[in-house]
Amino acid sequence: PPTHRFSTSVVAGNSPGTLVLVGGGDPTLTAAPAGRPGAYPDAARISDLARQLRGRHVTRIVVDDSLFTGPAVAPQWAPEDVPSGYACPITAAMVDGGRAAPADSVRSASPDLAAGRALARALGAPGVPITRGGAPAGAGMLASVRSAPLDKLVEQMLQQSDNVIAEVLARQVALARGGPASFTGAAAAIGSVLAGLGVQVGSGMHDGSGLAASDRLSPAALTGLLRVIAGPAHPQLHDVLAGLPVGAWSGTLAGRYLASSGSAAAAGSVRAKTGTLTGVSALAGVVHDSSGRLLAFAFIADRAPSTAAADAGLDRVVAALARCGCS
Repeated sequence: PPTHRFSTSVVAGNSPGTLVLVGGGDPTLTAAPAGRPGAYPDAARISDLARQLRGRHVTRIVVDDSLFTGPAVAPQWAPEDVPSGYACPITAAMVDGGRAAPADSVRSASPDLAAGRALARALGAPGVPITRGGAPAGAGMLASVRSAPLDKLVEQMLQQSDNVIAEVLARQVALARGGPASFTGAAAAIGSVLAGLGVQVGSGMHDGSGLAASDRLSPAALTGLLRVIAGPAHPQLHDVLAGLPVGAWSGTLAGRYLASSGSAAAAGSVRAKTGTLTGVSALAGVVHDSSGRLLAFAFIADRAPSTAAADAGLDRVVAALARCGCS
């Protein structure tokens, strides 16, 4: 449900002074000090975990990523994608979307260990060893924090086209379906859920973000999904529509559909998700036409010499939809 939250916890390790940070698949958990903004608004805080652990002697921190399985980096991703400003290894424990510090422009190559180091700093023990491992069976919980509600995480992912949040949420879909929380498990779970909604996405999904150049998804599948999201049969999905960026106003569309762009007819009317790879520009969303009808659209420009020019071309097509009185 939209109100669901993901928990991150700390449990006691096998030896005195050992704490285990158990990742719960919350990509927005922040390492920012109390009262300081993190990379995402309304995020759970490492500082709150440290407050609950105040007074404990710490000699080592173990990071438990066992919630997720399989490779942390998709085999289909390009080497330059990880780490980068838009992607990192996908681990169950991370802070600030996989960044070592909230304001970092490039994400960490080891986001789980970066989360462990953040906890160590918050506990006043920055020099203790940080290792990967598992929580002891039956270990007692010492501290716990919960993420912002799921609808907020979805909105943050959509607004900024955040690949890391998308990948983590895809694994949460797999877990909710009882499958493995891996790249392949997530893609299979998404396909299964959408098939149950009447949308067939085929077998071309290799990840949850679309970052793999080998991903294949048709405009028909995207518009079919948008019809489900905007329709009356599944009101629990309306938050997804509300979370999409608005032309000339928010997120990845804040700088598009401006008065000087030639596509201003769709300003304030179009809600859409962008998608960009080298040579690829995509846009899928909804727009009201001049007669007030809500239209779902999806456009993909492949092998584009310039993605900026392709973006502008797609925006002009959307603006034409906004001007028309379609029937």
